[in-house]
Amino acid sequence: MAGKDSFRNITPWRDPGRYGLTETLKGLAAEIPAGASVLDAGAGQCEYADLFAHAKYYSCDFGKGEGAWDYSMTSCFCDLKACCFREGSFDYVVCTQVLEHVPEPWAVMDELYRVLKPGGTLYLTAPFNGFKEHQAPYDFYRYTRYGLEYLARRSGFAETSTRPVGGFFWMMSIFVMEMHRHLFPGRSPFWLKALRLPFKPLFSLFKKAVARLFFYMDRYDRDKEFCLNYLLTCRK
Repeated sequence: MAGKDSFRNITPWRDPGRYGLTETLKGLAAEIPAGASVLDAGAGQCEYADLFAHAKYYSCDFGKGEGAWDYSMTSCFCDLKACCFREGSFDYVVCTQVLEHVPEPWAVMDELYRVLKPGGTLYLTAPFNGFKEHQAPYDFYRYTRYGLEYLARRSGFAETSTRPVGGFFWMMSIFVMEMHRHLFPGRSPFWLKALRLPFKPLFSLFKKAVARLFFYMDRYDRDKEFCLNYLLTCRK
């Protein structure tokens, strides 16, 4: 299935946000013991299911992300404010890039807390910056580390911590890649397309070179005050 395999084919400098999230999830999945129960909350196409093949993997989604997505692997369909699993069902809950798409994130955090076993762990990622509006009209928020930790504590979670995933240069890499779409839009008068045509391959080479450079430069951004995403880790 395309959804399951897509994370293996990421070009880092073309999509540093997805690359960073995937590498983060690989590390987290490796720390989860074999046989532990894991809920992928807001799983979409369940493209990360293979990372949790050693665990008891379940997924849920409300099935309205993208029209072309394949939801055939989804364990159950539900609103995350009213999850379809019993209280204390899971050792781990993974929720990636979902919280920005729900209008009442505090209610979702309450529900993720409910379905975790006592002592269970929530791994949640959410965007801070560098992301355009997407999955309209289900795109409501962007988050700081303080907002995420507040929501977690409000719901009863303890031992909350956040760390950035991708810094200033990864964000700039995304902007450079996006420049091509804005400088050479598909819908333009013929004469304007003809005028731009000689510059298109030159800019294509330029954007790839600069995007790669920015991707590798991100290691020198120590503070990451500008970041793409945050990873929130908290325990029930």
